[in-house]
Amino acid sequence: MKELKLDFKPRFNKMMGIYSRKGITGTFLASGGSHGEMAGSKAHQYYHGKGLEFDGYREYTPQDDAKMIDWKATLRANKKLVRLFNEEKNKNIIFLFDVSSSMCFGSHNKLKVEYAAELIGSLAFSYQATGDSVGLIMFSDGLQHRRKPSVGEPQWVYMCEDMRNPAFYEGNFNMSKSLKEFMGFFPGEAVIFLVTDFIGVEKDEEWEKYYEVMCAKFEVLTLVIRDPYDNNLPKGLGEVAFGNPFKKDSVSLDVDHMRDKYNEYNAKALTNLKEFCESHQSDFIMLETDKDFVKPVLNFLIRREMIWK
Repeated sequence: MKELKLDFKPRFNKMMGIYSRKGITGTFLASGGSHGEMAGSKAHQYYHGKGLEFDGYREYTPQDDAKMIDWKATLRANKKLVRLFNEEKNKNIIFLFDVSSSMCFGSHNKLKVEYAAELIGSLAFSYQATGDSVGLIMFSDGLQHRRKPSVGEPQWVYMCEDMRNPAFYEGNFNMSKSLKEFMGFFPGEAVIFLVTDFIGVEKDEEWEKYYEVMCAKFEVLTLVIRDPYDNNLPKGLGEVAFGNPFKKDSVSLDVDHMRDKYNEYNAKALTNLKEFCESHQSDFIMLETDKDFVKPVLNFLIRREMIWK
């Protein structure tokens, strides 16, 4: 990798930090996964004070303070409900960024790594503005670069400088090894954004096991970054030379003859991948490099916030 064309101007306004944090909190608590807390547990309070945010309702018990009954909600539900609040804590947000050779491809204006880096930069800026700690892990066939989570705008600047460095890009792809190394490197609690194209993962026999362990240990949001040609080949391309991003060999194929099978294979693979991720309580977002990421990501986080409410 010789040079990357990156624009780290934040793409989300300050409200994005509020939406993104609430969206993550909603995913974290509502899913009730390995770290999620069920209503009525010790992590939830039925009083409201400084540093607490509304977290839903539960049915009134004789041990509760009657002042906390929400009468409007009680009338709607036809049973007495008390309001719950959850202590608002700063979070560790870690971006696990695939920088392997397949991500260094682009048929449009942006390479996948450029698109992904700008997305990470925008999200990280929003999170650090809310006081959360942000960190960056760049991986290919192992961890290539590590920056532990930290607070403040200088941390965001350092992350952008990391992603500008061409030395950290390209290489073979090994998801299971990278996830294993990451979980050994960072033992604490965190929200993980896994940013990858998943190309080549089918050759990794153990990746599902380590992904499952990661989802049990952390809250995981999976962002799949694809070039349009990764998913669908258009008509009329004729004979094209294909190169292996992880090797130097290439082959010429008549695209029109294999186009339908290629598109069908990719559609099925993405469907299976989405179902697998969601089965482990990991939200799954598909983004293509020829389309702007702002609206779909913002809509996703707002939707997660509404589900949480």
